[in-house]
Amino acid sequence: MAVTQHPHNPGWDRPKLAAAREEVVELFTGSLGYQLLPGPESDPTRHSLMAALLGVCSPLVADPVTEKDILAVYLTCHGIIHEGTGEHLLITSDINPQYLGSSLSTRELATMMLRGTRVRQLLLMLDTCQSGAGGNEVAAAALSGLTSMWGQEPEAGMVVIASAQPSEEAATGVFPHLLRQAVTVAQAARPAADRLDPQALVREMNQLADRPGHMRIGLATLAVTGAPPPFFPSRPQGRLAAGTGDEPAARLLAEAERLSRAFSESGDRARALRLVVRACAPGDPDRAERVARTMPEDCQERCEALLEVAAVVADADAERAARLRDVAEGVATASASPQALVDVAEAVSAIDPGRACRLLQQATDQVMPQADFDGRIPDNGPATRDIAIVAAEAVRLVGEDRAHPCVTAAERVIEACTCEDCRLTALVALGRARAKRTPGSAARFLEPALTLALGDLGQFGPEVLEIADALRPTDPERAERIEADALRAAEASASTGFVADRQRRAAAVTLGPSAPDRAERLAWAISDQYQRTQTLAGLAAALSTADPQRAVSLALSMDDELPKTLTLAALAEATDDADLRTRLLAEGERSTKRISAQDRVPALLALAKVYEA
Repeated sequence: MAVTQHPHNPGWDRPKLAAAREEVVELFTGSLGYQLLPGPESDPTRHSLMAALLGVCSPLVADPVTEKDILAVYLTCHGIIHEGTGEHLLITSDINPQYLGSSLSTRELATMMLRGTRVRQLLLMLDTCQSGAGGNEVAAAALSGLTSMWGQEPEAGMVVIASAQPSEEAATGVFPHLLRQAVTVAQAARPAADRLDPQALVREMNQLADRPGHMRIGLATLAVTGAPPPFFPSRPQGRLAAGTGDEPAARLLAEAERLSRAFSESGDRARALRLVVRACAPGDPDRAERVARTMPEDCQERCEALLEVAAVVADADAERAARLRDVAEGVATASASPQALVDVAEAVSAIDPGRACRLLQQATDQVMPQADFDGRIPDNGPATRDIAIVAAEAVRLVGEDRAHPCVTAAERVIEACTCEDCRLTALVALGRARAKRTPGSAARFLEPALTLALGDLGQFGPEVLEIADALRPTDPERAERIEADALRAAEASASTGFVADRQRRAAAVTLGPSAPDRAERLAWAISDQYQRTQTLAGLAAALSTADPQRAVSLALSMDDELPKTLTLAALAEATDDADLRTRLLAEGERSTKRISAQDRVPALLALAKVYEA
């Protein structure tokens, strides 16, 4: 809990306290494995702070803290010692400087959490000025009778860590930083122990070079039955290392589904729920199907989701898979989406090629421009791209012979198209598809594509590298020459703009792990943030096995939080180092808090997948 604003006295405002709270939350919910409980609104008043704590501690609430739970409370705000009573007071957002006596005392705070509740293991962190006095008050209050009802319950006890001594001021944001450092050092030094000693942690915090000289961390301990409770696990746990890896996966998956259903725009909601289905289908196909059936009946994403479930259950329940594919085909037809029809065709191509051909022809008919009265195909750039993609998929799924009607239709549209960019995209798609099935037949698409890609001035467009890759099976020497020329052109280019960025990105992807220094230089030369970050993400993935340290460094350098989180999740999934995986997942979860709700969904699901695995 943090109090950053004071309407009655703006001079007390400390906006950086919000970041201090987040750092403590990240530490405890990350490597220490705590669960974040509901708290008060930002900048709590005296009343809302007490209400929030009662909502957690009171035995009258639905799910209170019990004797078995370890409760850690962090509070950062202004703190003073009252001149008349000598009590340590907490300055909440509603306090008027003229009526400081109405402030909540630290003793009251502790009394509320302990008296008449089932709280038996309490860690209270006071990050306020003169908080050492508050820590002493809490211990005194506990000794005066608050803990007498604890009896001989195992590991019952309380620890208060204060960011400053009774006569000292606390520097803003220093306490969380010192605590994180001390925990990291202590966990590394004692990996075999089950817990860290709070006294040793405080000693380490006071010895750190980053601690301001005027600020000494204080400790008050009341361990009724012996050693303090295990407030600080020695091993970096999260819930993965603690042996309950499905818990964070379930938590992240539930959060992703909650966010998805909250989107007001139906398209955004469908796309997000589609990702949820993909994430939960392998482990819980029944849940995935229920989610899929809540999506609009005529949307492409519902079709894709049903096919995802069908693929998962196919081996165990062929009849159910067939039923889901039939429903998906109905959705694809109703959606008028060529891609949805292609998706269904892919799902049935191995078991029913004739059905796949029919669906592919249906998709082709949907994107085919209508001929005029003379039978001529109109010039239509977008349709040229779309029909070529369908034809390329047809070649991939059912082979050239069966795909012939789709390819013929695509050729007619390409011939009528005057947009060079659209024609180039179409020719490359068909040429690459042919090269993978029957390399010798690809040249009639690749040669005109290469002419378009080089342009009138012989400049190398980004598609040149794709063409070179497609030519490799039939003419490897020529492919190598084209590739080398294209890479040199990309590295030497001083041009800026979208096309130049695409050229550098294509070159960086091609160089990849074979020449990571050149690839990284190209990536950082890309001006567009999205293309730059995507290129760095691809390079990090390519280096995940050969040079994991560099891969992690690249991921952390990204300035776009979504691809950064996705890359951290991919690296965590690829590594065999449990400690590195824990750190990557913790950093990934921190990144999710800095992105929009729409982008947070795929980020949460990527992390959940790693936890579940």
